[in-house]
Amino acid sequence: MATYRHLSHYVYSIWLFTRSDLKTIVGPSTAFGMSNALVASAYSLYLPLALDLTKPSTFFRVTAMVAFWAWINLLPHAIDNQLSPKAISEDACNKPWRTLPSNRMTPKQAGALRIPLYAFAFISSWQLGGVRQSITLLGLAKWYNHLGGGDANALVRNFINGAGYMCYTSGALEVALGNTWLPVQAFPWLFILGLVVFSTVQTQDFHDQAGDSVRGRKTLPLQIGDSPARHATAVLVLFWSCMCAWFWKLYAVPVGCVPTALGCCIAYRLLTKRSIDQDKATFRLWNLWMVVLFVMPVTHTFAQGCGVGNACFWGLREWRALA
Repeated sequence: MATYRHLSHYVYSIWLFTRSDLKTIVGPSTAFGMSNALVASAYSLYLPLALDLTKPSTFFRVTAMVAFWAWINLLPHAIDNQLSPKAISEDACNKPWRTLPSNRMTPKQAGALRIPLYAFAFISSWQLGGVRQSITLLGLAKWYNHLGGGDANALVRNFINGAGYMCYTSGALEVALGNTWLPVQAFPWLFILGLVVFSTVQTQDFHDQAGDSVRGRKTLPLQIGDSPARHATAVLVLFWSCMCAWFWKLYAVPVGCVPTALGCCIAYRLLTKRSIDQDKATFRLWNLWMVVLFVMPVTHTFAQGCGVGNACFWGLREWRALA
């Protein structure tokens, strides 16, 4: 019985490292991978016969694999990010339930997990897919946690976050496709999603300003001021809501209003709902908005009845024409 309690304590402590990132990384990445894999033929990809995602058993099995890939690649980065004395002080203010500030594990014990978990994430990616993304995430984590990328400048921090999202989403899709490398047709859409995250991910920073200030982290609200950051983010959310609907030619169908409606709601809340709890709710809504953007290729396929790949080329061509 004592062994079981010790094991459950250890497992729960590990889970707490990633708890706050399930809604931002694991859930959205899994949704992106599975939804886009369902329309793989539109990217000029054809799944192996054994990988029939229309079968419930196969769908749930692959979903579990994709979620595991996203989580196991997230775990060592999350531990690395929470390990420094500054991070522990910040979490004691913002997230006291996390493993280290709640004294469920010592920094030395957590630090000993990093190398084995990085190795396990790489081996898992080698077997399941997304190995290039796993390696890139390692480099981004080094930059973010050890070279000042996460603290010194808001634009650098946002860039790393955007690149990280591109790695998680594209890696999840490769796993869902049965360890298949993505074709060039998918790159324009992934690039746009990276820009969306780069320019709006500071939505997560509004409710964390007290902890970020303690840590000395230069987020956008702390660098340019809370109100200017809110107005800029509100405008960018509305812009990308319309841009993504245009890219997938969803502006003429009712379903294309969904991301715009969510974007309007986020913009309204950013400008009028400014308490910590309200900002947390706005950030949850931002995550839902991202998932809606992630599944736009599927929405386009069912709404228009045409190939996603052609729409992707159409969007890129029109975008270049405007440049």
